[in-house]
Amino acid sequence: MYGGKYRITQLNSCLRYFRTEGIILFSTKSYLLFKFIFFFFKKKVIPVFLDGKFITGNYSKSYILWFNTSNEIPELKKRNKNNLFLCLDPKKDNNLFPLTTKINSGFILKLNKNTKIVYISEVDINVNNDVKNFWNKNKNEIFNNLDLVNDISFIKKIFFTDEKENYINYFQLKNLLRFELINFVNKYFSKNLFLVGKDWAKLGFGAQNIQYDTSFRKKSYMNSICLDFGSKSGLNSLYPRTIEILENKGFLLQSKQYDSKLFKKNLPNNYDFLSLLR
Repeated sequence: MYGGKYRITQLNSCLRYFRTEGIILFSTKSYLLFKFIFFFFKKKVIPVFLDGKFITGNYSKSYILWFNTSNEIPELKKRNKNNLFLCLDPKKDNNLFPLTTKINSGFILKLNKNTKIVYISEVDINVNNDVKNFWNKNKNEIFNNLDLVNDISFIKKIFFTDEKENYINYFQLKNLLRFELINFVNKYFSKNLFLVGKDWAKLGFGAQNIQYDTSFRKKSYMNSICLDFGSKSGLNSLYPRTIEILENKGFLLQSKQYDSKLFKKNLPNNYDFLSLLR
């Protein structure tokens, strides 16, 4: 795997280095190291370029790993059969690269009155009228089943056939859900809530602006209840943010995603999900 410095620092342990039964997955930001490995082991290497960080050359068996979904990549690259994605599109028609995590299965979070509730994200509640009207009409039903925002049959009134509008409306709906859920948490646990993101500060919440520093995030997650309301790009439970929480001794409390029950059976003590909000 080859990518830019920022993407490499975002990679979880399963993407940085992984080995199993004759297959080694190795990631690097070094152009020279990539070229060296490919030159000497050409017949045994399959290059994977992160978020379109290409190297010129003849890489006929290469793949492109996108961190979001096909709705967020350049139009000319959408039809590439070798596209892989870390987030599953609501239509479930893109090739998901499934993530796993290296975690301590015996980790237990010891709660006390000072335990932090951490949420690090962006949010934007400036939505179009179609999404606003849909939300106002259906938000109580959504609160009774948080996974409804991922159900195309439920959101079809705002999930238009045009791909661009699909993405914009889905993205905006997820933003409204984030805002409402953080409002709820802040109402009852404001003293414990550790909110990070410049958008939250602009909306009047007590929030820090630091967001893109990897070491800051990892330190913040440790021994804390870490909230996740799903990726705005897709509907799978395990994606870079949630893997990062699990790997850094945070307790991941997630709103229900389409595969939550499946993963809960196989994940350790530091994961649970919420299916409703009352």
